[in-house]
Amino acid sequence: MFSRGTRLVPAVARQSLRTSRSLRTSPTALQSSGAADVHSKEASTPPTDAEVMSRMHDGTLPHHRLESDLGDAPRAARLRREYLEASSAAAGAPVSFEGLPLGGMDTDTFYGSIVGQNCENVVGYVPLPVGIVGPLLLDGANYHVPLATTEGALIASTNRGARAMSAAGGVTSALLDDGMTRAPLVACVDLAQAAAMKAFCEAPENLPELQAILSSTSRFVSPASRTCPRQACPC
Repeated sequence: MFSRGTRLVPAVARQSLRTSRSLRTSPTALQSSGAADVHSKEASTPPTDAEVMSRMHDGTLPHHRLESDLGDAPRAARLRREYLEASSAAAGAPVSFEGLPLGGMDTDTFYGSIVGQNCENVVGYVPLPVGIVGPLLLDGANYHVPLATTEGALIASTNRGARAMSAAGGVTSALLDDGMTRAPLVACVDLAQAAAMKAFCEAPENLPELQAILSSTSRFVSPASRTCPRQACPC
């Protein structure tokens, strides 16, 4: 039962109040709290470029960890370039990234988007001209196809082919198969052994043995064809 005028404070709240009063009145508590705040601020302060370079040179920070440690992909690419130029010069085999673009665009979006996805140890990018081919009449619809290339006249030739196909009524496509092709590589000591290996691989009675050998190297490998291309022969 509750009596009028009585103020009830839960046990947890009373403990919290006692703790807060002790913190307000205890110099030691204030000192500890202040030290923790300073430590937190120091921990949240990013290292300077000089500090990062020093750690890379003394081996405590591998440059492939720059993106994850700094959390700043454009800065990581810039510092990696500076480190590699300095370390290669010190080793007597200087490497220069002059002429390789680093900025000139939305670097935060670009470098941030490729981290852990498209490229590692990034030091810049290579600009490629992009041309357009078309219209190409394909399956009843017109398409304009972008092509990135540095080969002169390639797009002009492709464009002439697209115009010719479109003028002839267009192209009809059919998907016959969808998959990925992998070919195992077998090293042979000479041409005679390569010829014998080719004959062994293409013999139907050897298929079970080939399947057992190849499946032991990867769970994704399953021989679908036993035809050995000439390129497999040693050069």
